[in-house]
Amino acid sequence: RLVVSSLGNSRDLQGEQGEHAVLAGLAAMAECLETQPYQGGEKIISSAWNVALTQADAQFEPRQFVELPFYNQPLFDELAQIEFLIHLLPAGQAQMEGLESVLVKQAELLRVQSNPDAESLLSRLWQAYAHYSFSHSVVQRLADELGKSEDEDDIERAERIVAWGQRLQSDSAFDNSQLLRGMPSGKLLDWLDARDPAPAQLKKLTTQLTRRPAGSQIGILLLDLDADVFKLQATFDSLINSHYRAFKVVVFTTGDLPATTSLNDTLHFVKVTESNYVDKINQVVKQASSDWLMLAQAGEEFTRSGLLLASAELIDAGQCRAVAVDEIHRQANGTLAPLFRPGFNLDLLQSVPTLAARHWLIRRELLVEAGGYSREFPKALEFDLLLRLIEQGGMSGLAHLSEPVLICDAPELEENQDEQKALTRHLGQRGYQAEVSSALPGTYKIDYRHAHRPVVSILLHSQDNLPELQRCLHSILQRTRYQRYEVLIGDNASTSAELSTWLDQQQQLSSRVRVFRADQRVSTAALRNLVSQEAKGEYLILLDAESQIVNVGWIESLLNQAQRPEVGVVGVRLVDREGTITQAGLVLGLNGGVGSGFVGEPKTSRGYMQRLVVEQNYSAVSSACLMIAKALYDSLGGLDEEAFAESLGDVDLCLKAAQSGYLTVWTPHVQVVHSGVVNAPQPALGALAGKWAAQFAQDEAYNANLDLDGKGFTLAV
Repeated sequence: RLVVSSLGNSRDLQGEQGEHAVLAGLAAMAECLETQPYQGGEKIISSAWNVALTQADAQFEPRQFVELPFYNQPLFDELAQIEFLIHLLPAGQAQMEGLESVLVKQAELLRVQSNPDAESLLSRLWQAYAHYSFSHSVVQRLADELGKSEDEDDIERAERIVAWGQRLQSDSAFDNSQLLRGMPSGKLLDWLDARDPAPAQLKKLTTQLTRRPAGSQIGILLLDLDADVFKLQATFDSLINSHYRAFKVVVFTTGDLPATTSLNDTLHFVKVTESNYVDKINQVVKQASSDWLMLAQAGEEFTRSGLLLASAELIDAGQCRAVAVDEIHRQANGTLAPLFRPGFNLDLLQSVPTLAARHWLIRRELLVEAGGYSREFPKALEFDLLLRLIEQGGMSGLAHLSEPVLICDAPELEENQDEQKALTRHLGQRGYQAEVSSALPGTYKIDYRHAHRPVVSILLHSQDNLPELQRCLHSILQRTRYQRYEVLIGDNASTSAELSTWLDQQQQLSSRVRVFRADQRVSTAALRNLVSQEAKGEYLILLDAESQIVNVGWIESLLNQAQRPEVGVVGVRLVDREGTITQAGLVLGLNGGVGSGFVGEPKTSRGYMQRLVVEQNYSAVSSACLMIAKALYDSLGGLDEEAFAESLGDVDLCLKAAQSGYLTVWTPHVQVVHSGVVNAPQPALGALAGKWAAQFAQDEAYNANLDLDGKGFTLAV
C-alpha cells in the first residue's frame, strides 16, 4: 500500500517532496523483497503484457476474496505501472530465480551461429524478445534487424519496437541484459565461453588434428526414438557451430528417413524400431570408421570446443579404453548446473550410474570386442557396457577428461531395474552373491555378503584424555552389534592417576579391552604402530578418542568394503551431534591444504552428484575412523613416524595404499560424531605436498574445474 500510494502521490508533488515519496515507497518494497520470505499464496489476478506492449492485460482468477467494486481502473493503472517497473528492474530472490531460466533460453537464442541467414537471425530475435521483452539489448537488436527490411509490415513492427525501447530507456538506463551474468547459470555460460580456444590456439589444434588424424576421430551415435525433428536440429546446430569438424553422426530414428545416406557420409540415418535399435547400433559399430564412439540423445547439444579438445587429448591416449567427459545439465526449471565428474571412480559409478555412466567416449574396437551394447538392459546401455569393460580389463585405461562436452537435460534419478540388474550381473561375474538395494531412487547400495567374519581390532589413543576416552569406549561397547572385535588402548605415558585407574578397570570389566602402556611418551604415529603389532584382528580400525559411534552396524559396513580385494582403506561420514556434516572424505589441495567438502551441510543434504549419500572412492579419508587390513598396514610400513608423526599420517597412508594399487572407499553408512577438523601444520603439509606432488596437482577424486575454496564442489571461476 505504501508503494502504491507513494507512486500516486509523487505525481502531484514536485522536487524534494515527490522524490522523497517515491524513495520511501521503493525502500519499503526493497525491504520486503530482501527480508520477507516469498509466500506462495493463491492468485486472484493474472497479468500479461499485450502484443502491442502498451499496457498489461489483467485477468481474474476463478476465486476472489473481495467485492467487485474494489477493482477499478485507477487500481489497475497503478498495478500496471508497478508491474512494468518490476519487469524492468527485477529484484528479490523469487523473481530472480524465476527469471534465470528465461534469460538462459534467451542467451541460447542469441548465441552466435555459423553462417546465419537473415531470416534465421530474425526468427531467433523474435523468440528471444518473446521470452523477455524488457531486455534493452534484445529490443535494440530486433529493432535494428527489422529496420533493414523494406517490407511494410516489418517497418511498422520496427516502429513499435523502437517506441517500446524508448519507453524502457526513459524509465531506466539500467542495462538489464547483464542480469544473467550475476546468476549461477550466467556465470557458468561465461565460464564456458572463456574456454573457447583463442584463434592462434584454435589454428594450432586444427592443424595438429589434420596432420595426425589417426586414433582421435569421434563418431556420435545419436538416438532419436521419439522422431523429434526439432531436437535433432538442435543437436545438428550445436555440431555445426562447434570448432570440431571431423565428427561423423549416425542417427537412429523411428521417423521417416529424410534422405538416402551411407556410413561414409558425415551424417547417416538408420531406420529403427523400439525393439531393434540396439541391434542396429551394434551393426553400425562394427562397420564404423570412427576411432571413438559416444552414445547421445537427440536434443543434446555439444559445446563449441568440447569435442575439439577431447579429440586433441585422444591423439596420445593409446592406453585409454574409455574416457568420461563432463556435462552441463539443464535443470527441470530451465537453469543450468555443471556436472563435473571425478577421475575414474569405481564405487561412484556403481552407486549412481545415471550420473556417472553417460556420454563416455568408447574406443570402437573395444566396444566391438565387448559384444556391443546389450539388448538385455536397454535403459542401462552405457552402464552395462562399462561394467563389462571392467570385467575384461579391470580399471586400467578408464580415464576422465575435465572438459564439458555436452549440454543436456539433467537425468531424473528414478527407479531403474535395468541398472540394478546389470549391476547384480556384474557383481556375480566378480564372484559375489551380492544384494543390490536402493534406498533413494537412482542410487544403489551393495551388500557384498562376504562369508568370512574376521576379528577386528579397534585402536584407541590415550594421553591424559579421560573424558573423551570414556565417551568413545562407552559408545563402542554400547553400540556395536558385531561380536568379533577387540579394543586396544595405547596409553602414551599419561600422568593422570585417575586415567590409569580407569584403564585398569576397563581391562577387568571387559575381556574385549586390552591396554598397552608406553614407557616414555612417543608420537601418535609411533604409538599406533606399536599397538597395531599387538592386534589379534585381521583388520584394524584407527579410531580417535574424540570419536563416538552412532550406528550399531558400523563394523559390518566397514568390513563390507574392506574385504573387497581391490580396497585398501575405508573411511566414514563424520557429523556433529545434530547430524551436520563435519567431514565427508578428504580433498587434496582444498583450502590450501587437505580439507573436506560439504562441511556444514545438513544431515538431509545429498550433496553434489549425490556424493553425501553414496559410497565412492576418495584419495584419502581420516583416521578419526578408518579401517585397513592389518597385513596391508604392515606392508605399507604403518604410519610414517618421521614426516607425519602427529598429523596427516592418515592421508599419507591412503596415498601409499593407492600407490600399491588399492582403492580408498568412503561410506556414508557409518556415521561417527567427530569435529572433523584436520590438523595440518605447515611442516607436515609441506612434506605431504612434496611427497605426493602429482596427487596434489590434481586430486583424482575431485575435478580440476571445481573450486578449491570453502566447501568445495562449486564452479571455479
